[in-house]
Amino acid sequence: MRRQVFTMAAAAALVALVGCGGETAPEEPSLTDEEIGSPTDAATEVPAEPLPWGEAATVLGDNGTEVELVPVAIRYYDGEGLTEEDMAPSGVYVIVQFDATALTSSESLSWVDGTGFTWRADGQQLGRSDSGDPPWTGHEQGFYGEPFLPDEGARSGLVYFDIPEQGAGNLSYVDDMAGTVIRWEVPGESEGDEGPLWDDVDAAIAEWS
Repeated sequence: MRRQVFTMAAAAALVALVGCGGETAPEEPSLTDEEIGSPTDAATEVPAEPLPWGEAATVLGDNGTEVELVPVAIRYYDGEGLTEEDMAPSGVYVIVQFDATALTSSESLSWVDGTGFTWRADGQQLGRSDSGDPPWTGHEQGFYGEPFLPDEGARSGLVYFDIPEQGAGNLSYVDDMAGTVIRWEVPGESEGDEGPLWDDVDAAIAEWS
């Protein structure tokens, strides 16, 4: 009796699936890879518009607590006075000063696991490792994983890139831990590049020129 009930139910389901002409119901169309998207697209949220130059953004440091980042100065350097060997391979060096403030506890910023400062231009994302070997390497103050404390105030550091054209592209910080990318507009000319950090860069350039 139980078998008969099952058979009748199955027959009813088959009738529902088969049309008058004997054709089966059409299958739902499958999504393409582009429609589904990649895990990276879902994991990393890119803001629709870059932040204005000089506007603060909050990211997560190496220890998972909040750090405030502010781009405060920028210099474009075409390599004047350098030998051909030391020139920027892509065309122009750009050096950016950031102020970083730990908001809650001891923090640091590093370049590991896809996190760090980048420059995106001509469809390419450039990291510090793509930036050649300019004369100030080892002289400029960077972040490089060194810890800083909330009561110390802002930690200033320089990051640099080798870019194809002055003023082209966006400066960004990839926050892999938070799954976000912060972008900033960049001035078309050098701006704010004065003070002790820049004195070290100037001294290194003069030494190599």
